[in-house]
Amino acid sequence: ASRLRSAEGVRVVEKNLEFI
Repeated sequence: ASRLRSAEGVRVVEKNLEFI
C-alpha cells in the first residue's frame, strides 16, 4: 500500500508540475 501511494503521489506531483 505504501508503494502504491508513493507512485500515485509522484504522478500527482508530475501533473502539478505540468500545471505550473
